[in-house]
Amino acid sequence: MMKKILAVSALCLMTAAARAADTYGYLAVWQNPQNADDVLQVKTTKEDSTKSEAFSELEAFCKGQDTLAGIAEDEPTGCRSVVSLNNTCVALAYPKALGALRVDNAVVITSPRFTSVHQVALNQCIKKYGVQGQCGLETVYCTSSSYYGGTVRSLIQNLK
Repeated sequence: MMKKILAVSALCLMTAAARAADTYGYLAVWQNPQNADDVLQVKTTKEDSTKSEAFSELEAFCKGQDTLAGIAEDEPTGCRSVVSLNNTCVALAYPKALGALRVDNAVVITSPRFTSVHQVALNQCIKKYGVQGQCGLETVYCTSSSYYGGTVRSLIQNLK
């Protein structure tokens, strides 16, 4: 009985530690609303950010890209594809054989497992576009820098 209590207590401590270290981020794809032929800009916010830090970085990126493209503040932003992330990783793959990365051909997968999220994104891209699509990764990103070492390492880092 004592072992069960200790095990439950340890699990509660690990859960509390993991929650205390919440990290947030964004994957944003900016497309010029005035010229769909312009190259897409892909942005990930920096790792280990709070919710407000990640949002501020996203907002600065979107406004900056809009300004560079000559889009007025009262016009719709070019940041149309934004994925909000919390304690996770994301990978974006696309079929290179079909030309440039576009919003409609991007395959975006989220997972708390860095070690496999890129492979899942590539597999889903191949499933959708076939081998002839020549799928490739555009980006792989995690909200926490400790996630890049894998799940076990992340858990240990959160306990420190």
